[in-house]
Amino acid sequence: MVMLVRAGDGATGVDTDVASSPLVGEWTITDIDGIEPLADAPATITFGDDDTMSLDTGCNTLSASYGIDGDALSIDSEPAMTLMACDTERTAQETAVVAIIGSVRTDGATFEISDDTTLTITTIEGTTLTVER
Repeated sequence: MVMLVRAGDGATGVDTDVASSPLVGEWTITDIDGIEPLADAPATITFGDDDTMSLDTGCNTLSASYGIDGDALSIDSEPAMTLMACDTERTAQETAVVAIIGSVRTDGATFEISDDTTLTITTIEGTTLTVER
C-alpha cells in the first residue's frame, strides 16, 4: 500500500510528495450527483502536484489543499473562494459542486479512477462528482 498525504502534514509526521498522485492534473466535471453541468459554464477541478487543488464552478473559483490516503480523499484547509454574482443557473451549479466539496472537507470522501480518464469522488453521504481528463 502506498500512502500519500498532504506534504508536510504535521499531524501524521509523514512528509510525502503528492506529485505521484493519480489525481494530479485538470479534470472537467461531467456529472454533479446525477446532474449534467451547464454546457455554457464548464466546471473544472485541478489537483496540483504540490497538494493544492483549485475548482472552477463555472462562475467562481475555489482553492484549498488536499490529501489522499489509499482511496480516501480529504480537503485539508478551509477553502478560499471568489464571490462573484452569477445568474440563477450558474448559481445552482455552483451550489451543488460546492456542497460536495464542503462534504469532502468536513467528512472526507473516496475516489475511484477508471481507465485513467474518469474520476468519481463519492462523499460519505453517497453524493458523487464525476470528472474526466
